[in-house]
Amino acid sequence: MGINFDELKEKATGALRDNSEKIEHCLDKAAQFAKSKVSGHDSQIDGAVEKAKGFLGKMGGKHESGEHKDGEPDSGEQPGEDPTQPGPTRPGPPPQ
Repeated sequence: MGINFDELKEKATGALRDNSEKIEHCLDKAAQFAKSKVSGHDSQIDGAVEKAKGFLGKMGGKHESGEHKDGEPDSGEQPGEDPTQPGPTRPGPPPQ
C-alpha cells in the first residue's frame, strides 16, 4: 500500500494556503515575543519572519499580494537580491 506522498503534499499545501493569514499572524506575534526577550536582534528576527512568509507564499503558490506572478509561483527571493551571489542568510555548500 505505502504512503502517497503526492497526496500528503497536496493536503499540506492546501492547509498552508487556507490558513496563511492565521500563520502570518502567529509569525508576527512570535516575532514580537522574541523581540521582547532578545534586544538588539530586531532586524534578524524581522528577516526570519519575512523569509517564513515568503516560504508560505511559495508553498501556497501565491505572491505576497496573494496572486501568482505571471502565473508562476513566487521564487522566494527578495527584491534586489542577486541569486548568483551568496548572501548573509544563504547557506554554504553541504558538508562532505
